[in-house]
Amino acid sequence: KLLKEKEIEFKKDVEQKNNLEEKIKTNEIFLEENKKRLEKVKKILLEKEKIKKDLNDVLGKQLKKCESKIRICESKIRIFDKLQKFKMLLKHGYFEKAEEMTKEFSEIEEYKFLVYEKIVKAYLKEKIFEKAEETAEKITDNHYKSLAFKSIGKAYVKKGDFTKALEIAEEISNETSKSYAFKEIAKAYAEKEDFTKALEIAKKISNETSKSYAFAEIAKAYAEKGKIEKALEIAEEISNETSKSRAFAHIAKAYAKKRDFTKALEITEKISNETNKFWVFAEIAKAYAKKGDFTKALEITEKISNETNKFLAFAYIAKAYAKKGDFIKALEIAEKISEKEIINKSYAFAYIAKAYAEKGKIEKALKIAGKISEETNKSYAFKEIAKAYAEKGDFTKALEIAEKISEKEIINKSWAFAYIAKAYTEKGKIEKALEMAEKISDEKDKSDAFAYIAKACKKTGNFKKAREIEKKYLEGSCIII
Repeated sequence: KLLKEKEIEFKKDVEQKNNLEEKIKTNEIFLEENKKRLEKVKKILLEKEKIKKDLNDVLGKQLKKCESKIRICESKIRIFDKLQKFKMLLKHGYFEKAEEMTKEFSEIEEYKFLVYEKIVKAYLKEKIFEKAEETAEKITDNHYKSLAFKSIGKAYVKKGDFTKALEIAEEISNETSKSYAFKEIAKAYAEKEDFTKALEIAKKISNETSKSYAFAEIAKAYAEKGKIEKALEIAEEISNETSKSRAFAHIAKAYAKKRDFTKALEITEKISNETNKFWVFAEIAKAYAKKGDFTKALEITEKISNETNKFLAFAYIAKAYAKKGDFIKALEIAEKISEKEIINKSYAFAYIAKAYAEKGKIEKALKIAGKISEETNKSYAFKEIAKAYAEKGDFTKALEIAEKISEKEIINKSWAFAYIAKAYTEKGKIEKALEMAEKISDEKDKSDAFAYIAKACKKTGNFKKAREIEKKYLEGSCIII
């Protein structure tokens, strides 16, 4: 019995031992897993520390860059403020003070020569050539000095002093700027129709692009003068394709104006630049339309894939239809022009409005003018409508329409008042005519209007009034229109 009890106790002890071993084993596994987890956590923390350190390094560098950029920006703002002051001085003609400011820019590499070039251009704007040249001579940098003298040469060309322009061009050391200066002189001689001199200058150009441009301008001038064979001879020698295309384009246009359509189309095929080619097609379509061959004009227009030139052709055709008095067709063609092509659409409507006004259909003209969105063409239409009202004797309406023309559109507004002044003169209402002439902004148009009124006074035997007008408005000179 005792042995039995001992056995039972022993079994219990063994069972407890086994359970304890199991628990120890489980704890060991748990401890091992926790140890692994702890290693992972430790690794993550170390990585985070490294990331944090790297991030701090990056942010530190970025901060330094930002601080550096802020300093640069602050410096640029200061320079910008100085430049604004410098530009204002030039704009208002304070050249000496502007020149004093150049010292402040002398230490800044990108501005120290630029400011002198700006002073040169400001002097040229005021036509103070001697000071412009003096300032240009102060520039020590070859590039900026050449640019300054290039501008001076161009200004002399504009003035019409080609001898001085040539003298300046010869002194330019930078070949690109020298070529540009010669190009402008050659172009000016060509426009003056002094072809011998133009060709002589063009041959001096070393830069191929500028040389080709100059020859293209000479070819254009020859073509416009009607010397098409000579223009062709020059065009064939041009090496730059863009300039060659421009030359051929103007030659083709000259043939179209002569209504030699076969030759015009033959030359057009030689044009490699598509924009130039499509522009020529538009000019050929225009010539056909002016001739009254609208079928051919529309057929040529269909060859144009470039929208701007296609709609330019439509504008020309619409104008020709309107001039012929076929307003239905004119409007039909004008409506084909995209709304995006504001200038071409406005041009078409302006000429339709003009044609209506000339036919005495002024209300129709006004309705069409209302469709015009571009200011210059709108003012052109209003000018024609004002003229029609004035010729009709409705001066209140004529003046009302003339006043609608924007102040920016000086020429059209001046012409509108000139037409009204002329109509008043023809009605014998001299004081009213003078009142209208006073409103003209363009000086030449104003003088012409006063001269016309003075001439009318002489015709009617009112010499006293004519002399009074000449003395007051024309300073003794009688300009007859």
